[in-house]
Amino acid sequence: MINGSRLSLVGVEPEPGLFQVTTSATDVKQMPMALLPSLALGEHQRTNLPVVVHNLPGVTEIDGLLGMDFLAGLHISIRMRHGILTLGEDSDTL
Repeated sequence: MINGSRLSLVGVEPEPGLFQVTTSATDVKQMPMALLPSLALGEHQRTNLPVVVHNLPGVTEIDGLLGMDFLAGLHISIRMRHGILTLGEDSDTL
């Protein structure tokens, strides 16, 4: 998911007629979709990544949320006390 204002900053617009039905704790909505040509986090990159375009209500500091389309195939380690997220390829050891 990507914040709509961040999407326009990288020169990408929602795809006309392309939507994803999403369910939250209180609602079911049809959200616009966009296709990001490339998204990288450190050395991990995905191309032609479909994303839901949505602004989280009341939250302006979040650019987006990484989902399984990006994270699939990665080992993920979260050290909450230290605020550290480590991503590694399947063959990497964390």
